[in-house]
Amino acid sequence: MCLPLWLDLGGVRTVHACWHAPSIDLLQKAIGPSQTLTDEVVVLGSRPGHPIYKAIETVCKGPEVELPPGIVFEDKEGKVRHEVRIKWQ
Repeated sequence: MCLPLWLDLGGVRTVHACWHAPSIDLLQKAIGPSQTLTDEVVVLGSRPGHPIYKAIETVCKGPEVELPPGIVFEDKEGKVRHEVRIKWQ
């Protein structure tokens, strides 16, 4: 929890998966200038459906969209997925 979720070094940005400005803005308000996870943010980030959870998921894994009704696929571990990550730039 001591490493920043992202770095913006003025001309060079680094993030685990996706620089998604709305998610970063939301997280910035929650974590402050350290850009590291606090205990409170970890708790909120573990609650599916919470905006902090979605923001962390997007920044760390990339954006996902829900598949159309009735469309699913099985991932390599055999879990049935109802969402898919989308390509982003």
